[in-house]
Amino acid sequence: MAALETVGLGNHGDKYPWQLSGGMQQRAAIARALACDPGLLLMDEPFGSVDAQTREDLQDLILRVRAERNITILVVTHDIDESVYVGDRVLVLTRGPGRVSADIPVNLPAPRDQIATRETREFAHLRAEVSRLVRGGTAAPRSSGPAAQPRATQPSADQPRGHQGPFGGEPVIDGVVLGHPDTRPDMGWRR
Repeated sequence: MAALETVGLGNHGDKYPWQLSGGMQQRAAIARALACDPGLLLMDEPFGSVDAQTREDLQDLILRVRAERNITILVVTHDIDESVYVGDRVLVLTRGPGRVSADIPVNLPAPRDQIATRETREFAHLRAEVSRLVRGGTAAPRSSGPAAQPRATQPSADQPRGHQGPFGGEPVIDGVVLGHPDTRPDMGWRR
């Protein structure tokens, strides 16, 4: 029941999935994943099937869950705005076979707000940078110093690897993976 409370469904525990809206079903899926108190939560296109308002509400929910539960969340998405808004890092993949082409730190202030955060100059710059990289371009130079530059994809032994998740430091929504639509891994499914 605690997991349902965390996602705002405490009063709906007695309902069947078909009795819930699409957004409530997504919240229930998140609650199922949280029920075992994970240190790492993997989310593959978690908000692709909901409307824009519900998507924003769910983005804020995972930011809150991350902070309250002290967990690391890896989100795979093709939504550039979503990757910048929820991520502390954005990993951009190449066309198939998907390889990491850039590791971009996202240093937006917390707590994030759907309107105020998206209005910032830094958000707009990061969104443009990720968009440029997804389309095969290169990152634009940044004036904020070396910490704001995209990290190398193959760090050397003396190069910092970025975040330290629940197994060694502060949790982050780490590595929002963003790539071309044709970079989905072959999972053995046939169309």
